[in-house]
Amino acid sequence: MAAIEINLANPHLWILSFPPEFDVATYTAMVEESIRLNPDRIPYGVIMDMRFCGSGGMSTKARQEAANVMKQHDDWFSELIVCSVRVTPNPILRGALTVYDWISPSSWPRKAASSGEVAEAWARSRLAVAGIRCAPEQVWRESSEFSVAPSSQSKQG
Repeated sequence: MAAIEINLANPHLWILSFPPEFDVATYTAMVEESIRLNPDRIPYGVIMDMRFCGSGGMSTKARQEAANVMKQHDDWFSELIVCSVRVTPNPILRGALTVYDWISPSSWPRKAASSGEVAEAWARSRLAVAGIRCAPEQVWRESSEFSVAPSSQSKQG
């Protein structure tokens, strides 16, 4: 199973690229890698590239397990994540994510977007509101397929 790729070329605006299928172990590895990659505790926004994920996603039990992983690290993420936005052209998945955000609020603003450009603009606006200066270079790169790079080989600037 492919890993969730972490790209933090811009330390204030990370991109997490989700493979078409992933499990709780893959998700847990990504959470742990996110913590390891930010020892200086730099606040950041997250763009989640979910373009290749299906609307079925993980089972209810798996989603609950993934939520528990986040709860275990809630203090860390609540302190550092300024916002998160999920990119998917799938309107059903965007709707499900919007409903999830409504019934399970987080410490930071979340949104679902149809394109990476919209997602990056929104994340940058949230970082600006938080007073965080973000390098102007665009971080979103449009690709037509998921690249299979393990998170242990995360891309840094």
